Amino acid sequence: MKRILLISLLLGGCLFGCGTGTSSEPSKVDKYFAAVDEMNRAIEDMASRHRAVIDWDKKLSFEPPFSIDYQQAFLRTDGRPLLVKIKVEDVELVHGRYGITASIPDSYSDFPVELHLECPPDIANRILAAQNGYERERWAVVVHITSVRRRDCGYREFTINIYSEGDNDFSFDFTAGALFEATGNVIDAMPRPL
Repeated sequence: MKRILLISLLLGGCLFGCGTGTSSEPSKVDKYFAAVDEMNRAIEDMASRHRAVIDWDKKLSFEPPFSIDYQQAFLRTDGRPLLVKIKVEDVELVHGRYGITASIPDSYSDFPVELHLECPPDIANRILAAQNGYERERWAVVVHITSVRRRDCGYREFTINIYSEGDNDFSFDFTAGALFEATGNVIDAMPRPL
């Protein structure tokens, strides 16, 4: 009887005193997702503060796009800026002015957009101060785009012929072509999550 009572006390103590194996401390995964949520809320707040258009990309539904498609998406007649998630390719200082060259990582077509943006020194310095590659290149920016144009990268066409023993030939034609460029000004910026 004493043995059963002792075992019951030990089991009861472990069940109630040791816990159920869950910790009140959030896991690393939970902390990461909480940080991502916080960053996304901060980006939404930034967009709201500047009355930035966040769904500008809905105008890019044509494939392949023409210059006018990008102009309608980027150039606002109401003067409102855009919230754009970018990958910073380069930061430069020319004649005392900072500039960013960036791309839009989630390409909306096979014809990429390269952004050339003038930016305030404090934003350029924040980008340059980031410690690793992801932090240096992943940003959400509020921008005012002033121009969009198509820049032909040169028309290149080549054909690869692969011959078989029979009468069937296989050939592959490849044409490389356009890149769209947009210029404008950065109004505000902050790092964005993966």
